[in-house]
Amino acid sequence: YLNDMMKSVVASFSKSTGSVSRADTIEGVTMLSPQESYADAQSRVSRWVESLVDESVGFGSPMAPFEVHVHGGDGWLETVMAAINSLLSLGFGYVTSGAEGSPSSKLIALLDRDRATLPLDGFSEFLDERRRRDRLKDVARVVRAARRRGQRLTLTVNSNFTKALQALKVHHAENWVGPSLEALWERMLLEQRVFAFELWLREPPPTEGGEAPAPRLIAADFGHAHTYGCAYYVATRFF
Repeated sequence: YLNDMMKSVVASFSKSTGSVSRADTIEGVTMLSPQESYADAQSRVSRWVESLVDESVGFGSPMAPFEVHVHGGDGWLETVMAAINSLLSLGFGYVTSGAEGSPSSKLIALLDRDRATLPLDGFSEFLDERRRRDRLKDVARVVRAARRRGQRLTLTVNSNFTKALQALKVHHAENWVGPSLEALWERMLLEQRVFAFELWLREPPPTEGGEAPAPRLIAADFGHAHTYGCAYYVATRFF
């Protein structure tokens, strides 16, 4: 166990790991180096999906974790965006961890068995599972019920990203999206590399001929398309 733990820690410092073999025991410390080749990272993921007990994987090294900074320069922001895209393509999710209000946070990869990833090139396959078809029927019932009450539900994409982030904080006071990730997302927004799918509720006018209230944001998903647009990952949401 200690041998595998130390090998994992040492490998996180190296730029070239060579071949990746199966661990002799269940790994106690799992680290992924940003300098590791994509092929070696894939080999590690193949091993971890069989043996990993903990869902999180350290990204960087124990002494120098990979960080997201509020005031990172253009070159660093490009590096962070490329790192996130590679992690998503490898099958990871991600979160950031840092003190409340801190200008920097650690990027942590997640290797959970259930990940909020949607294939975008397999519509028919997506509906093959009964639970997804049932979910679609549930959504249709909600839409019909709202229509009977004179309400309308509308879906927009990135129409008010800032307001959606503010609503996320209201709904989830302890959410993991801090100032550093917000700054990164704002930059990614300019390049259409992060998306907020916003669900709005539109109420009918209080009186006949009156003015309808402003639409109310009732849910939003924040995420990224990745792997050349073949999949979409939902990082977080509120509803």
